[in-house]
Amino acid sequence: MQQDKIPTIIIVGAGLGGLSLYHALIKNKDKKEFNVKIFERESSPTDRWQGYHIGLSNYGAQSLLNCIPSSIAANLPKAMPNPVPDVETHGIIITDQVGNVLLAPPTKPFKDVYELAKISRGLSSMITYRDRLRDVLLEGVPVKCNKKCNKYVETQEGIWVFFEDGTQEFCNILVGADGINSPSK
Repeated sequence: MQQDKIPTIIIVGAGLGGLSLYHALIKNKDKKEFNVKIFERESSPTDRWQGYHIGLSNYGAQSLLNCIPSSIAANLPKAMPNPVPDVETHGIIITDQVGNVLLAPPTKPFKDVYELAKISRGLSSMITYRDRLRDVLLEGVPVKCNKKCNKYVETQEGIWVFFEDGTQEFCNILVGADGINSPSK
């Protein structure tokens, strides 16, 4: 790779990981410039159900806030509402198959994702709606949909990424963020 050429990074997969990486690369362009392209196999970001909710730990909140610009972080409350009383709770709870609580370690109180990120000791967790978080992370991201990667080929110059629709793209760095059965990992 030539020193004066701006490297191209292709991210295959526009889920939470791929979108977070995209934002981190764009946010830090002042340190190192990249051309960043992100591809998604689905026909639209909302094409497939993404799951119910996930827990975002204090360490995860710190990482997420470091990755995303403040304009995106300002919209995080859309994905992190107050828990539904008697149904959901912030924190970590381990249950058996019928819902009996087996373990519920104490957590430090916090009011929002910013306070959660400031907790440096112990482990605290916040309910985060996966689909809403993905919607927030999608803001301003030029995702190319209907682009399922089926293989890649490494060359001396870089990497060719081949898509199911017959198109191909060239990059210097390829990131496989398209799931456990990814051909790009």
